[in-house]
Amino acid sequence: MARISVSHPTPEPGADSGDRPGLAIVLLLMAMAAFVTMDGLAKSLVGQGLAPELIVLWRYALVTVVLLPFIARYWGRRAFRTGPARAAHPARWCVARPRRCCPLCHPGAGA
Repeated sequence: MARISVSHPTPEPGADSGDRPGLAIVLLLMAMAAFVTMDGLAKSLVGQGLAPELIVLWRYALVTVVLLPFIARYWGRRAFRTGPARAAHPARWCVARPRRCCPLCHPGAGA
């Protein structure tokens, strides 16, 4: 049987790996509950004769209202600032570094 090698060692048993499985499970359960609730409400409203287009409109309006505080907290005024389009960078840390690290972050700079 062939042996598989990994590029990085496995962390020690007592070391902090940064993973938070409890938070992941809670977020997964919350997402499942949200989808089940939205589906049930939509089916109930359609059964009462409300137009599907109106249900979709209210659904997106509610999601926007719920997400706006999180967007405002994380991005602040930058979320609403306009400017030239920029390609998404695969490594977010690279964008925040003061030196010119790559041509994707800083056009005209060498890698």
